[in-house]
Amino acid sequence: MRLSAQSARVVALTSAVWVLVLVVALYVAVASRSADCDSVNLTERHGAVSEATRKQVVGRAGWMLIHSMAAKFQPGEERAVLAMQGFLEAIAELYPCELCKTHFGQFLDASPPPMDSALALLVWTCKAHNEVNSRNGKQLFPCEKEPLQALYGDCGCDSS
Repeated sequence: MRLSAQSARVVALTSAVWVLVLVVALYVAVASRSADCDSVNLTERHGAVSEATRKQVVGRAGWMLIHSMAAKFQPGEERAVLAMQGFLEAIAELYPCELCKTHFGQFLDASPPPMDSALALLVWTCKAHNEVNSRNGKQLFPCEKEPLQALYGDCGCDSS
């Protein structure tokens, strides 16, 4: 049975949301137990995590997920294209920071992501990330295909 385009978008959006929630939850769980990450280890020390720390942790995990998914994107598969579009739209609709999701949605509208190449999409995610970094006075990164692919292309899993 083939899904209609609208049904496929709903499925892709729902799946993307759950993937994002799972990855962020796992990242927070691991980071809060890490002795190497003092800024995140506040849960064990104080029983609460500040809003700024939550924003930082979710932001880092979110960007890692966005870049990694772009690096592994399969543009020739219609389901993958629909899922990626749904995933990016889900961020613009459901990201926990109101300002961040608004800015991401504006970037998405002003500069639609290329869906014809994983490397082109990866460069697009870098440009989106740099726009956020620029707004926040942080370091900008070169959006060159090869270094980005080397950084995000390997998920660390043995694919055999």
